[in-house]
Amino acid sequence: MKYAAEELTPSLYEEIVPLHKAHWDELKRSTSERMDFDYPRYYQLQEAGVWRLYTARSGTGELVGYVQAMAVPSLHTKDMEVYGELYYVKPEWRGRGRTVLRLFQFVERELSHLGAKRLRFSYPVYAGGRYAEWFDMLGYAPQEICVVKEM
Repeated sequence: MKYAAEELTPSLYEEIVPLHKAHWDELKRSTSERMDFDYPRYYQLQEAGVWRLYTARSGTGELVGYVQAMAVPSLHTKDMEVYGELYYVKPEWRGRGRTVLRLFQFVERELSHLGAKRLRFSYPVYAGGRYAEWFDMLGYAPQEICVVKEM
């Protein structure tokens, strides 16, 4: 497995859109939200140095997972904080050789080199199980509860 920081390019866009769709179908199917990713804004935020993309690729180069993150200085401490914007690993790769854990460990190392002091990720409450287990294994501690109200 190869882990890398990559830029969203037209060819990577073609690879990642099916994974975004699979992610949406798996985790958002229980909501009223509809998938309508703002790809032009991803490019803008990437160009501004705020949005970052980290990938996991198989030995044959197949894109099997990603972590998308927003890195910004905190308005409260001025420390670099990272907010996990989206992450996904294809289900068939989740149990293989710790792909998920190694992807996140790679992302953590990369972001620490950029000066990140705090990383925040979330997962849907109903997804629990494996997600909570992965973050626990990586050393993340619950700190806040995120609540959402549909308007």
